Amino acid sequence: MAHFGQIQVVGNDPSALALLQRAADQVTPIMRKRRWTVRVLEEFYPKSQGLLGLNVNRGARIKVRLRQPRDKGSFLPYNSILGTLLHELVHNEIGCELNPTTPPPPGGRLLTSIRFHIYPWQEPLGRLLPTT
Repeated sequence: MAHFGQIQVVGNDPSALALLQRAADQVTPIMRKRRWTVRVLEEFYPKSQGLLGLNVNRGARIKVRLRQPRDKGSFLPYNSILGTLLHELVHNEIGCELNPTTPPPPGGRLLTSIRFHIYPWQEPLGRLLPTT
C-alpha cells in the first residue's frame, strides 16, 4: 500500500522533490505502523512567514514549507522540514490545533514518541543520550 499517493513541489524543482521524497521515505515506516495515508504531500510557500505546514482533512493533503520565508532559492534545514512533516502527520490521528487556553492534547505525547523513532539518540525531552 502506498502511504503517499502523490508528491508535488513548486515548479517541479528536482532539488525540492528530492528533499520532500527523502522526508516521505523517512516517515513511511511510522505511517505503515500507524496505518496512516496521505493522498497528496506537497510543497507550499504561504504568505505567512511563520506557517510551516498544514494537514487538510486528516491526510487528504499535507502541505509543507520547504523554502526560507524571504528566499525562495534557499531550503529550510532538513530537520525542520522533517519535524514539520511529523507534526502534520500527527494531525491524521489527533485532529486540528487546539485553542491555547485548552489543556494540551495527548498528541504532544504522540509526537514525542514518533520523533524518538526518527531521532533514537535523543531522549524524549531533547537531551542527547550518552553513547557507549
